Amino acid sequence: MKQVGKAIDSVPVLDLHTVREAVPGDDASIRALLRRSPMPGDIRMAFTREPSFFASLEVEGKAGRAAVAEALDGAIRGLIVRNEKEAWVNGNPMPLGYLSGLRVEPIPDRVVVLRRGADFIRRCHGEGRARIYLQTVTEGNRKAAALLSAGRLGMPRLKDLGGLHTFLLSPSVSRKLPNLLGYEVRAASRNDIPEVIAFLGGEGARQFFPCYRPEDFGPRGGLLKGLSAGDVLLLTRDGRLAGTLGLWDQEPCKQSFIAGYGPALNRMRPFYNLLARFRSRPGLPAAGATVRHLKAALLRIEGDDAGAFAVLLKHALWKARERSLPLAIMVHERDPFLPVLRALPSVAYASRLFAAYFEDGRELAESLDGLVPYVELGAL
Repeated sequence: MKQVGKAIDSVPVLDLHTVREAVPGDDASIRALLRRSPMPGDIRMAFTREPSFFASLEVEGKAGRAAVAEALDGAIRGLIVRNEKEAWVNGNPMPLGYLSGLRVEPIPDRVVVLRRGADFIRRCHGEGRARIYLQTVTEGNRKAAALLSAGRLGMPRLKDLGGLHTFLLSPSVSRKLPNLLGYEVRAASRNDIPEVIAFLGGEGARQFFPCYRPEDFGPRGGLLKGLSAGDVLLLTRDGRLAGTLGLWDQEPCKQSFIAGYGPALNRMRPFYNLLARFRSRPGLPAAGATVRHLKAALLRIEGDDAGAFAVLLKHALWKARERSLPLAIMVHERDPFLPVLRALPSVAYASRLFAAYFEDGRELAESLDGLVPYVELGAL
């Protein structure tokens, strides 16, 4: 018998759909929904969660809950996820929420489904600790941005925090980065983790930087599940830790699937790939393929020194070359490292970062200081 979650009864149930809390028995149906719901744009990318949707939520937070819209035939037609974890906000550690996974297929009662999804988020909000949430929207998804930013249908209000830029870099671009004397780079060991955690947090931590613990690292870890100590590069100067950058392979639990290309890009893809080989750019896989790559994680450089960042990035690309994988790295539009990345050949895409809040989070959202935001790419 199919397991049924608790119904969300703030709106009367229609004949066509019901919205309820997701349960483990929905896992396969949710994964199918994600696969057939790519983001719009010239590159239609679907972010899949094989082999387990619920297991993949561990990297997003420690209190993951999801609502699904279920059709009468049992198919899952909509999804929204709420999560939270400790992060640095205005220089202090506090619970920070994440809203993600919003998918609603074209259905007659789509507005009602969205309203019920908002009711679910509001109910979870009342039971949780976070007062504000982070939410990202791809630049190509203007309809979603317009809907969410208006605070309609009971959705939380959004405060625009600026643009995010993601770059997919071929390992071969390492030759375009400088070598600076005085720095050393090595892989971390398990014994280094306490020092790494202390370096990442505290004074000078980026806005929204997660608060990590030793148990978050490793194949069975939580927030950094799959990222081991040896995957973290340490930049040192005169024996002092001056930078960190992790190389996170999430292929075992989260994938980026190419659902298709726009007509023009589809025609040009063979020619683009031919030129990419000579211009140190990653190629574009065929539709239906997964984009294998490493995600940059735990990025922090003492004093936000762009030269030191370039040194650490060069070594990260060398490590990526050993695994024959490109490296994806995301920074905010005000990040001092953005000019370094823009100067390199890449495949890039843009999104926007929002702080989402209900009335009890308005004061905190409006008080966010001028620190440069940080979003862990592997936690989206």
